[in-house]
Amino acid sequence: MRIMNSQKYKKKVIALFIPGLNGGGAQRFIINLANSLTDLTDNLIHIVLTRKDGILQKHLKPEVNIIDLGTKKVSRSIPAIVNYLKITQPMAIISTLNYANVVCLVSWIIAGKPCKIIVREANIIRKVKGESFDRIQSIIVLFLMKVLYPYADKVIAICNDVLKTMLDAGIKIEENAVLIGNPIFIPEITSDPLAIPWLPKRTTPFICAAGRLTEQKGFDVLINAFAKINDKQIHLVILGEGPLRFDLKSQTYKLGIQERVHLPGFVNNPTEIIRQSRLFVLSSRWEGFVNVLLEALACGTPVVSTNCPGAPKEILKSGSYGHLVPCDDVDALARGIEFSLDKPISTPEQRISRAYDFSSDKIAKLYLKHIL
Repeated sequence: MRIMNSQKYKKKVIALFIPGLNGGGAQRFIINLANSLTDLTDNLIHIVLTRKDGILQKHLKPEVNIIDLGTKKVSRSIPAIVNYLKITQPMAIISTLNYANVVCLVSWIIAGKPCKIIVREANIIRKVKGESFDRIQSIIVLFLMKVLYPYADKVIAICNDVLKTMLDAGIKIEENAVLIGNPIFIPEITSDPLAIPWLPKRTTPFICAAGRLTEQKGFDVLINAFAKINDKQIHLVILGEGPLRFDLKSQTYKLGIQERVHLPGFVNNPTEIIRQSRLFVLSSRWEGFVNVLLEALACGTPVVSTNCPGAPKEILKSGSYGHLVPCDDVDALARGIEFSLDKPISTPEQRISRAYDFSSDKIAKLYLKHIL
């Protein structure tokens, strides 16, 4: 691992720590923030990784420096992070993902607290049931969060619900907590519609949803709600992959709607597909910030969302920009879909304007305010 000394170049470093740049919301956050910071400051921007891999690296601007600690596992990266902090002496280090935040805070303390440290929390704290390894791990991480988060200069919560669950869990961050949403990339409008091969015709109307095929996303409820809507010509496209693929596909066969429900997996151009849809639906049981909901608004696409724990209610301003329905309520979701297909709550211009409230530049300026 070769680390440059920022003093040699007479520039300060802003460091962003994350284990890797594989696909995911936290990884996209780091990339969007890093790219925006290069436009807003002359400081060097480092992304510090425990392993230099991940499909999202190609989206980084060339001005962003990648520092590969070469430790593979986050739990074994403390000596390398300590070394990096002592040599580089950044003006600030920003970390995300709770287990990475814990490791970064421990490293920062061992290194002698050489800079500001900002940790970002994007998910509500939930109790993991049973006696699984995941539950034991979550208990340990939560204990360490309680011990370490109060030492951070700032703890960024991406929405009120995330902050509330941290406080309710006994994490004493009343003095250093700040609310800042996620930066999102505002997609450019393309003139030509994209051909979507799994639909019968180029002009086939469809509803879109996106996310990992897991219990959290509530796609089982969405499929049941879709089966109830009156328009039998419209299709449903669920973008994403995950362990419940077989169960969801089986559900469509039981309901007799298998020809109108499509699960294409991961796609390279989800934004264009969302843009062409008649409606975007978020059916989640709980969420963090939900970038994809903002991306749908940025496309001007009407949206329906469950009023689940997390940021949807804040993003939609209590239903001003899209229909909000209760979680796990098939009939309410079906009504919300039909209502929004017939008479969307907001105009495309209003939805796009709302998305710009969370543009990468605006959010990066808020972070920069706490760094400087």
